[in-house]
Amino acid sequence: MKESLLSIIIPTHNIAEYIGECLQSVIIDNPALTELFKVIIVDDGSTDNTTGIIESTIAGHSNMVLYKNEHQGVSAARNFGIQKCDTKYLTFLDGDDTLLQDGFVKVLTLLQKEKDLPELLFMESVCNGQTWCGWKSDAISNNRKTDIHSIIKNGIERIIVLSTIYQTDFIVRNNIDFPYGITISEDLVFSLKCLLAASWCIFYDIRLYKHTEREGSIVHTSSIAHIGSLIGTLDCYDAMKENFKQSDNTVKSFIDLYKYDTIMGIMQRMSQLNVSLKDFRKYNINKYLPVRIGAIEIPCSKKFKAYFLNYFPGLFYLWKKFCFK
Repeated sequence: MKESLLSIIIPTHNIAEYIGECLQSVIIDNPALTELFKVIIVDDGSTDNTTGIIESTIAGHSNMVLYKNEHQGVSAARNFGIQKCDTKYLTFLDGDDTLLQDGFVKVLTLLQKEKDLPELLFMESVCNGQTWCGWKSDAISNNRKTDIHSIIKNGIERIIVLSTIYQTDFIVRNNIDFPYGITISEDLVFSLKCLLAASWCIFYDIRLYKHTEREGSIVHTSSIAHIGSLIGTLDCYDAMKENFKQSDNTVKSFIDLYKYDTIMGIMQRMSQLNVSLKDFRKYNINKYLPVRIGAIEIPCSKKFKAYFLNYFPGLFYLWKKFCFK
């Protein structure tokens, strides 16, 4: 019997409508390949029929296991899954998304064949029929080892957690986890931790992950609670910046780029909720300023907006609110 190489961690919570298709996407009718991976499903206190569907689907599949936990949020579910991993590599799959079987088979073959892979393997995602890679840059070549510093220097911050393969030992050794209590953008915090700890990566032109846009998902809705959660990510970034205060300005600018994009997300949600300037000031965004992103190679327009934000956050919010509805 072959040694399992990859664990797929699937957090679930009240997604009975989608979980069946998700699980079918990781069932391969090839015993030799099935031996190469495990599926770790962590249910986060579902109250619908999610666990019933899971149990009936995984019956007879010895490489698939379900853990039923109390509701603590997606970060806790993913962290629990990491703790249960005993394979060389791990990846994440949301319970309302799917893996593309052709890409999945290619990844398993790759992990079996290649013995000297770096800590992070980035794959492509598909959403609404469009292939998305998140590293659009002339500085990055596909299928070749890439120095992490090249990613940082070029400000490539939109690395997708859900289409990345991680060395399990790398995650555990560096104490990398998802931030507890944060329900939105927790994946970006995890991604940044990985990028700052890694040395090398490879970008593959393998379409592995299919993301499904669905109405009512947390990413596409706005609430005061979501704003509070996003502000929590700013605290995470500031803590990381403190840990890297002796690093060069490129690293600190890279962390500030995450902060800048998060503040843009906060302002967008505040605009959708019609938050007044007076209430905007109560959130004390100034606490997280300035964001200094001048040391990395990104468009001048973004650098100008960051300058405007740093010195005139209230006016910047009004500009976003009334000019970009």
